[in-house]
Amino acid sequence: MRSFRAFITESKDVIEQFVKGWRVLGHSDILGEHILKNGSEFTPVSYPHNDDDDPWPTKQCFKNAILAGARHNYKYYVEGYVILPKIPFPIHHAWLSNDGIHAIDPTLNDERNRKYYGIKYDREEATRIMLKKGIAGMLGYRRLAREVHVKTHTRDGHKIVSYTRNKPRG
Repeated sequence: MRSFRAFITESKDVIEQFVKGWRVLGHSDILGEHILKNGSEFTPVSYPHNDDDDPWPTKQCFKNAILAGARHNYKYYVEGYVILPKIPFPIHHAWLSNDGIHAIDPTLNDERNRKYYGIKYDREEATRIMLKKGIAGMLGYRRLAREVHVKTHTRDGHKIVSYTRNKPRG
């Protein structure tokens, strides 16, 4: 049997298997399907800032990415999945990028043996949306449910995802 580390060749493959696994169980993974359709792979690099005086807390990746992005003026907030070598499923996660290619992760700042796959958002716009809605994270299970319509469009070469509430039937 292959080790999980050997299995992680492409993050997209792992996420596709995860989504298929939910289908086999009779469920859908709307979040996973959306990220697969609209996302891309990111190459991890070290977090280049020394924030020891104000370390980023674990289990708060969405908030950490927004705050670190504002502190250090990153171009993109990215949300999707991180794949870790000792955990056999993708984890919903957020990180930063300046070029739309490299993952800079203030929460899990040791980049070794990680895979990232996600959707990039203009960091300033993502911050405005999250503050307005009072949420941490652009993508959430409730936000992608049936009562919310997800619309993806491109503005100035950036992929933008907007959410509107569907009108009730009746």
